This record gives sequence, structure tokens and C-alpha cells, in this order.
Amino acid sequence: TFEEAIRQALSQAQNLDDDISIEEAIQRFIDLDSLSADEQRHLNLVLNSSLEQEWSGSISQLSSLHIEDGSGFGGNDVIFPEGYGAIPEFLSQGLDIRLGETVTKVNHSAIGVTVETEKGSYQADRVIITLPLGVLKQGVVIFDPPLPAEKQQVINQMGVGVLNKVYFRFAEPFWQRRPEWFSRLADNRGEWTEWFNLRPYIDKPIILAFNAADFGTKLESWTDDQIVAGGMDVLRQMYGSDTAEPDSVQITRWIADPFAKGSYSFPRVGAPADARKTLAEPVSNRLFFAGEATHSDYPATVHGAYLSGIREAEKVLAL
Repeated sequence: TFEEAIRQALSQAQNLDDDISIEEAIQRFIDLDSLSADEQRHLNLVLNSSLEQEWSGSISQLSSLHIEDGSGFGGNDVIFPEGYGAIPEFLSQGLDIRLGETVTKVNHSAIGVTVETEKGSYQADRVIITLPLGVLKQGVVIFDPPLPAEKQQVINQMGVGVLNKVYFRFAEPFWQRRPEWFSRLADNRGEWTEWFNLRPYIDKPIILAFNAADFGTKLESWTDDQIVAGGMDVLRQMYGSDTAEPDSVQITRWIADPFAKGSYSFPRVGAPADARKTLAEPVSNRLFFAGEATHSDYPATVHGAYLSGIREAEKVLAL
């Protein structure tokens, strides 16, 4: 199978002295010239669905050495019918949450921390920083004094990718209630290949397209009309030329989002094995760092982000 061929290629790459990208590992250890055009499409589908969709990064940047780092987490996937907002709404009950204030600067010293926003400033003994890795890379929040050189280095070395979503809602369903997932063999890797059917979960005629890595990034420069037209072309290839236009759509552009600058982190070729641990290290017991990118066992996941917050809160409470 292609899954097994990829596993063997990665296993061979991990025996090399140098870290190489997954793309290079595939080129070195799989005889691509022997594959038919259809087999090439199958290989690309597996690479996109099992690696690029999971990690948000392109196989040209994903590390073959560290792609299997981390741990498995038990239990099934869960769908939130009202959206992920259910999580912070529940966790924030009884807390003083200030919205609509963009943090611009974090001053820290031996006596405490001052967080400056566009509307004012806040003093605290200690602060938990949950800025996404993409925002840390941009340097839009100033740290005074600057973060330690080792921490800044891994911020630059680690990868941040994109998994963009396009929701299509129709007046009536033209597809079966199940399966929940279906895939498309595309000529180009990752172009409208992964689709999720929401009917079994919320009983509404909504299909969700996942576009990750290179193609997910490319989509961000398209207009909404171009994105909808591209997705509908594919749906009509699969379900017929008479497939109706959607009633409404919802489109994400995570790279363009100033408070995200990407979807989540990935193991980038050349980054050190302990990069996440370094990112999570406190600074002078004043600044503490949480977020999925700081969790060595469960990066790129919601539970990793949540557990990293618990981890840092316990550190602060211990002090």
C-alpha cells in the first residue's frame, strides 16, 4: 500500500545523518518513475490526507526525522454543533475576561509584569503567554527585555502551517447521509481532496472542504467568489453538472488572521527535537508559555493547547 511505502521511506530517512523533508524522502526512497498517473494521484492523496492535513505543513517543509514525535491520545474525535466557542464559554465562567483589547507590549522584570494594550495596561506578578506561534513569529507583540535568544531561535525554526475550511450550505442535500468523510483524487496534491459531511452530526445540508498546506495557502489570495467557484467545480465533477449553487458559504483565511497567522505548528525540517520544550520554558519565573506549539506530546491539537494551559497554571500556582 502507499501508506506502507511512505512509512518505509520515512524509516529509511530517519537513519540518515541529516534531517530531510518528507518530500525529499519520498523522492529518494520511492521509485516515482515506476508509478502510473493514477498511482501518483493515490500517493499524493495519502501524503496530503495523512500528513499535510494532520500537520498543516507542506511535505516540502515537514521533517522526516520528527514527523512521528509526540504521543497518541485516547478517545474519539468530537464535533461541537455550535462551534468551538463552546469550550472557552464554558471555561471562562466566573472569570474577568477583557475582550477587544490587542496586546502590544509585555514588560517584565524581577518585580513583576506589565501588559500593555491599545486601551491601557495591566500589572501582574506573572503572566501566561498563549500567543500562537504564528503571532510570535511576526514579532508584533514586543517583549521588553527581549525573549532569550534560544527561545527566539526556536520560534524562528519551528513551522506554522494552514488548514483552511470552506463550508458549503445548500437548500437540499444531493449527497448521501453517510459516509462522513470522502476524498477526491486530484491531479495536483491537496486541491479540494478532503471533504467532511456534517449531515450525520447536525442534520443540515452542509459539506466542509479542508484545504491544507500549499493549496490552503494559495486559496488565501483568491476572492470568495473564486473559492466558491473552485469548490463547486469539484462538487459538480463528483455529483453532476446540475448540482445547485450553495445558499451560503463560510471561508477561513488563517494566515491572514492577525491573531493567528496560521492554523497550528508542525515539525519543520531542521528544527531541533526539543524545540517545543524550549518554547515552553518560563522566562525568569515571570513569563510562562502555553499553546499547542508548546506541548511536546500533543501538538497541533485542541487537547494539547488545553493541557498546556493546565500545565502552566499549575507552575504559577506552585510559586
